[in-house]
Amino acid sequence: MRKIYILIATALLFSINTKAQTVSKLYGTAGYHGTIIGNVATLPSNNAALYGPANIVIDKNTRAWIVESLGNRLRMLEYINTPTTVYNRAGSPQSLSGSSDGTGVNASFSSPAGVVVDSIGNIYVSDAGNNCIRKVAAYINAGTSQLVSTFAGTKGFTGGFADGIGAAAQFNNPGDLAIDSLQNIYVADTWNNCIRKITPSGNVTTVAGSTTQGSIDGTGAAARFTNPMGLGWLNKTELLIADYGLPYTGNAKIRKLNVFTGVVTTIAGTGALGTSDGDALTQCSFSAPKDIAVDSNKTIYVVEGDSINTIRKITGNCVTTFAGTANTNGSTDGIGSVARFNNPTGIIYNAGYLYVTDYGNEIIRKVTIPGTPAGSTPVATFGSTTTTAGNTTQIFTFHDSTTGPVNSRVWQFSPHNQLYKNGTDSTSQDVQVQFQIKTSYTITLQVINCWGTSTKVRTNYIVITNTGIHEVDANEQVSIFPNPSKGIFDVSLNGTEDDQAVIRIMDIHGKTILEQKAVRNVETIDLSNVKNGIYILNVSGKQTSVTKKIVIE
Repeated sequence: MRKIYILIATALLFSINTKAQTVSKLYGTAGYHGTIIGNVATLPSNNAALYGPANIVIDKNTRAWIVESLGNRLRMLEYINTPTTVYNRAGSPQSLSGSSDGTGVNASFSSPAGVVVDSIGNIYVSDAGNNCIRKVAAYINAGTSQLVSTFAGTKGFTGGFADGIGAAAQFNNPGDLAIDSLQNIYVADTWNNCIRKITPSGNVTTVAGSTTQGSIDGTGAAARFTNPMGLGWLNKTELLIADYGLPYTGNAKIRKLNVFTGVVTTIAGTGALGTSDGDALTQCSFSAPKDIAVDSNKTIYVVEGDSINTIRKITGNCVTTFAGTANTNGSTDGIGSVARFNNPTGIIYNAGYLYVTDYGNEIIRKVTIPGTPAGSTPVATFGSTTTTAGNTTQIFTFHDSTTGPVNSRVWQFSPHNQLYKNGTDSTSQDVQVQFQIKTSYTITLQVINCWGTSTKVRTNYIVITNTGIHEVDANEQVSIFPNPSKGIFDVSLNGTEDDQAVIRIMDIHGKTILEQKAVRNVETIDLSNVKNGIYILNVSGKQTSVTKKIVIE
């Protein structure tokens, strides 16, 4: 994974497939591992063996540095664009584990997990089995061995938790690494459930989280993680975290840490185990997020390892499956869901491409990035499941049959208010309403998902032809005087005996601005505080249903 935040202007120099995310093998032989160093003088690079490649970083000279978790080595692949030679630069050629400092093959590692390169070419490795961070001196040439030393933490096989300088610090199965422009190194301290920071002088502090597992957003030690594994820079101040969670129980999420304030927030994942795409916080689920990368457009990519075998993509607040098919393994090259992975563990972005350490297949994969984002904006549509004409005693049912996933919806009815029946409301897929005033109604449905918004309008879709009760001429039953008025007028019920009559005044949009019970034959209404214009008066009750226009001058 790319461990230092750099604006990669060189991306424009490379050809990018703008039509599809094509997965291809870059290096290695799928399904074969061993202790072959693989100098291409005797072995073609695509046949040289990798042994449990866990993570990868590319330096400014386009060399790829690969840590082998099973091989206990640091390998170097020259020229990521045209891979030709792989070298074993540090660690035992026989894949033996250990904790020795020294040069080249005289040094030893134990299940290394993460790797970064600083601005002058020094390589840092999270030596998970030894619970420490190792430093490998910058590469000079193939004939010069690189010195391996312990940079932070106490070498050995017992994990711990302690801040401090150099050997005084303690880690517990440290995972991925990330490095900022000031050369501070951030560590996903996996079994300590926190994010640590190492200054160039080797001073280790805890930025966020504690040894207590959880999934709590908060600041500093108040935040909680559960086995964080992968790291990637969203920008210069915000570090993304693949919070792996607990197998078979959940808590798998993508988190964001402001490294200056210590504030942790969740940006994707419901916390329930799954492989669902959709809205990042309300629909999307992860099962095994292991590493994370960000391209030059701030699109986020997450590798899902274990048996999930996919690359997920986060664009804005929307999550999609970018490559691979969930719960299906293999080593097939291809486009999108046709491709197959086998427990991918590491991912980086470099110059227009993604590079993935396909751990179970023991190969490095290369993935092109399309020029246009994938997604499905909903297409709103609805119909009435009852009828489109009736009276005020009827209940009308409308069904949202939108094409595509829907995160939220809102129904609107105009020009007048209506009653929602049987517990439904304006956000339901099936909404039941009862109209109170005879007129023609326009129905609007707006639906939203993480890719966009769609609105469907049906003008004069419902016609209320009568009130469902005995009707009399409105001019005989209800009268208004004066009309027009200056805002104060009388409403006369002309002797009608209706002890349930209610007077409502609404604006032209159907919004009720006054409502009162009619307790006398003549009620005085005061609208002197409203703007001049046209208003609607409705008198409705057990025996009464009249609508009239009012003019305020």
